[in-house]
Amino acid sequence: MKKSHALAILLVLLAFAAGCASPGQNAPSTSSDKKEQGFLVYEDKAYGVRMGYAADWQQKEQEGTIVSFLSPKSSSSDPFQENINLVMNDLSGQQISLDDYTTASLETLRGVFPDMAVGESGSTTLDGNPAHKIVYTAKAGGANLKVMQAWTIKDDISYVLTYTAEEAAFPDYVGVMQKAMDTFEILGIQLQNQQEPAQPPKQEPMKQEANLNVDQALVGRWRIYSEAIYYDEGGNDWLNSPSSRMLYLNEDGTWDFGDSGGTWEVNDVTPEDWARWDIGSYGPTRKIVLNNWNKGTADGPIEGSASRADFVWAIYHVDPPTATWPGTIWIKFGHTSS
Repeated sequence: MKKSHALAILLVLLAFAAGCASPGQNAPSTSSDKKEQGFLVYEDKAYGVRMGYAADWQQKEQEGTIVSFLSPKSSSSDPFQENINLVMNDLSGQQISLDDYTTASLETLRGVFPDMAVGESGSTTLDGNPAHKIVYTAKAGGANLKVMQAWTIKDDISYVLTYTAEEAAFPDYVGVMQKAMDTFEILGIQLQNQQEPAQPPKQEPMKQEANLNVDQALVGRWRIYSEAIYYDEGGNDWLNSPSSRMLYLNEDGTWDFGDSGGTWEVNDVTPEDWARWDIGSYGPTRKIVLNNWNKGTADGPIEGSASRADFVWAIYHVDPPTATWPGTIWIKFGHTSS
């Protein structure tokens, strides 16, 4: 939805991130594991994805990814763990094709890694959808790495699978990556059942202001789908909040998000809103307003049909020390029942 120059940045950075990271937490509780022919099956209903991975690989949270998997260490001094990760990126409003996405991604890769040598680049499929696959080598952090990536776009969402290994070890686990690609499924975002009551708020509700315009169709639980900061001076970073952290929009016009809370309302989107958000109008006619968000106000478009709200955006400006540099944070929430 935001400017298209950012669409390939995360794809590039995460090609090399997970292998050198220290062990972290287990994967989100929203995923489930089931054995399948010596592999495990990872499934995240909130993000609507399923895939197989090797049973002896470590599943973990990794900043900016939906999930990451790390290979077993060959020894206690092994400096690099081969890894596979999945990244999803929201492209709504950009009207970008797979070919355009591929072109932008390859240009960004070559810009970041001038020594990049492409060994393979061509068409493939992911879950029956047209996709692009690339295999290349590059140097990062003093290591000679070899990377396989495959990406596709469905319903304005890009899905990027990345396998990164030290060049000499690449053949050892390329079959694990192929298994991930062969078993990868796009299930679709699990939306809120409108008949299901929302979970009670975690804290005492604030008193609703009499003039708040509350739409009961928005009441319920909302899971973070994507989060990024766009710096005032240019550039951006993708952020990662715990997938278990929910935004609760309550019937009484209050909201809860972790230890924070405030009131919310629904208003019409104005031309001034589009100018302030620095995007062109792409369809939504209403916005959500979250009062007392980050000691100020956050707002953003409401996406969905006339009878159902599927996604809402919280857009707000931050300054140091909340962020390293001044910028605008964009958080996309999906209505969920899980």
